[in-house]
Amino acid sequence: MSGPAARLMLAVVHGPQSVEPMRFAEAAEGVADLVWLVDLADPRLGEMAHLIGKLGTVLDTTGLGPGEVADRLAEHGPDGIMTLVDEQMVTTAQIAERLSLPFYDQRTALALADKHAQREALRVAGVSVPRFCVVPAGSTADDAGRIASLMTFPAVLKPLTGTASAGVQSVADAADLRRMLARGEAASGGLLLEERLEGARDCSAFGTGSVAGASGCVAVESVVAGGEICHLAVAGRFALEEPFRGTGSFVPSNLDRTALQPVLDVTEDAARALGMTRGWMNTDVKLTSVGTRVLEVNGRVGGNVPEMFELLDGPHLLAMAMLLALGVDPAVPGMFEFDRVAFYFSAQAPMTARRLVALEGLDRVAALPGVRHVVRRHNPGDELDWREGSAGYLFAVFGTAEDHDQLWSLRHAVDDLVSAVYEYS
Repeated sequence: MSGPAARLMLAVVHGPQSVEPMRFAEAAEGVADLVWLVDLADPRLGEMAHLIGKLGTVLDTTGLGPGEVADRLAEHGPDGIMTLVDEQMVTTAQIAERLSLPFYDQRTALALADKHAQREALRVAGVSVPRFCVVPAGSTADDAGRIASLMTFPAVLKPLTGTASAGVQSVADAADLRRMLARGEAASGGLLLEERLEGARDCSAFGTGSVAGASGCVAVESVVAGGEICHLAVAGRFALEEPFRGTGSFVPSNLDRTALQPVLDVTEDAARALGMTRGWMNTDVKLTSVGTRVLEVNGRVGGNVPEMFELLDGPHLLAMAMLLALGVDPAVPGMFEFDRVAFYFSAQAPMTARRLVALEGLDRVAALPGVRHVVRRHNPGDELDWREGSAGYLFAVFGTAEDHDQLWSLRHAVDDLVSAVYEYS
């Protein structure tokens, strides 16, 4: 009599910006055993460092290069490898290549991690992108004139690597750029300066009464296998808070069918441009005054999208991503159809707020029809910094609505019920 089939082993390159380890472990049940590749010396992990040890095998990567990590990982016999941390894409690709595991090649991984490399790859492939240039590390006010001559304003200044719009700023003109460089914005690393894309003047594609129309953005979730791309869902985006901080999303989007195809087309153009033959794509797309444009491609599941799928009783996207990483093609029927709308809304403090004094009304929000749970990130006394980007939110609300009209009502109700008091700079 033969024994039970051996379990697959999945290596997870983890970091503080990734999905909570417990959610990862729950998704892995029935799929694979986990070996965590994590720098346990990273102080940002906090209590997470102790929790990971209870959820699988841990390989401490502190002080190790990709080759050393690969050699130690080989002892565990992994069948696949994945990461949900953008900054770890290249390292993961190097480990995968050394162990002949399915993953993006190093060129594609670099384009998924480095914003300049991605813009350049898209441009070379003929995908329309905004005008862009690199602001080299250490650039000062004396360099502003030369750099400004390469740009069309208004513009956006952002770190070359990073997530959740952390540190992303608006640049009005050359004088504004000079002021930013004078105060040392490029002192710690290079930056990407790119033309700011204005939203489409006609927002009718987003339906009537939409609060998302102001952002004009959607996010496409896609699976690439065998060189073929299959789209699972298109998420809508709530309007941004200054300068470019996200305030959540919802599934499905309220984009009408006539506007949907150009969004899918440009997503597929981006996949080919970046050389994606197998993996997960989360693609931010904006409807602009000059057409549909790719804002950014991420080689991972979109933030909070798995949670919204679960609220809609949909498939477990993290488990699907794991199967993909293990070389198993997940069953993907195409674009999922839902009869409700799931949402994730996060509230941001004003840019000038430096400390939270009071935050009230979350208990009333939790009692709203359709709200499943409320997550509080900041408490009175906490310091606030807009440079954290979308991740610096005050609180988040997860739930479902019967349709998009009810979604807008719920969104406005949250604003009406919550009051916050701040200390300002």
